Amino acid sequence: MADPKLVKQGEDRRKTILKYLVNYQAEHGFAPTSREIAKAVGIAGPTAWGHVTALQDDGLIEIHRGVARGIKVTAKGRRAAR
Repeated sequence: MADPKLVKQGEDRRKTILKYLVNYQAEHGFAPTSREIAKAVGIAGPTAWGHVTALQDDGLIEIHRGVARGIKVTAKGRRAAR
């Protein structure tokens, strides 16, 4: 069974990433790259991408594969980022 402390830490990290996505898109008009996400949050790229895909699994973002900066925050994601 997963350590509840680690689960909470992962949830907090995903919320931080979600808020970053919302703010970045509001400021720039497009999504950040996965490297920009990782740098902003202070974690490795593959770890950041794991959190991004978890956000997609939760319906908070959509990832358009093969499209540069292809992350879109859903309405559900915008509400959750508040």
